[in-house]
Amino acid sequence: MKNIKFYKINAGGNDFICIDNLSGEFNDFISGALFSDFLIKTCRRGLGIGGDGIIIAEKATDPLADIQARFFEPDGSEVELCGNGTACFVYWVYHQKLVKHKEIAIQTRAGISNGQLKGNGFCSVCVPNPSLFRQDICIAINNTILNSDFIVTGTGHAVVLVEDVDQVNVGHVGYHIRHHQSYGQAVNANFTEILSEGHIKVRTFEFGVEAETLACGTGSASAAMLTAVRYDWDYDYLHGIRPVLVDVKGGVTLKIWFNYDQSQKRFFDVCLETIPTPVYEGITAS
Repeated sequence: MKNIKFYKINAGGNDFICIDNLSGEFNDFISGALFSDFLIKTCRRGLGIGGDGIIIAEKATDPLADIQARFFEPDGSEVELCGNGTACFVYWVYHQKLVKHKEIAIQTRAGISNGQLKGNGFCSVCVPNPSLFRQDICIAINNTILNSDFIVTGTGHAVVLVEDVDQVNVGHVGYHIRHHQSYGQAVNANFTEILSEGHIKVRTFEFGVEAETLACGTGSASAAMLTAVRYDWDYDYLHGIRPVLVDVKGGVTLKIWFNYDQSQKRFFDVCLETIPTPVYEGITAS
């Protein structure tokens, strides 16, 4: 068994376990048969460290990136991107001096994400341009028809507008949305309540975690974008001048900026802002 140093970081209610593999020391372990079991046990709350996922730092193979981030879910699967996870990663790699500057280009499976540490503890994360935007996907769950919108912001997201998110059985309904075939891939289910123009409240059921989480960065961004477009909010929200505010279950408010090209139904320049904070560091065995 080999000891692995880890750092646990929180952002927006999501907590992640960060591990440095820039030297390639853990390459064989990560590619081996035991790594999935390690992920599951390590992320399990109460019996392990506990977390919404594990992020591995590796050397970038893309010349435009400073460093590479690999995102692993608590069920052992690897995913393309995680918004709040990227914010945690930016905070961690800078403070551990793995990258020497506060503006960091991060290679992910979804493309290059750009993170920047700002004043007062805030971190801005700009993600690759979303794709596969679709509206009005109607699905039946327990004899109830739900109307949803869909977009891929690194990860697939379904957005369902509701009158009161606190009354939604997120675990039950979210599970069925997550597995529904209408989206063509696994999705996170984001239940969204409009508090006012430019301000929403979101609860998210995340695949890989297979449960409701306290927040989801790319889910918050998806909900903000799709709600603003559906209700044709003010120009400033649709063109990156004012952020959409997103209240999440963890009790914090994320800020989402984006631009929308109505003629092409295309989103770009999507950024989220949150505050990453260290939780603790330690050593675990592989």
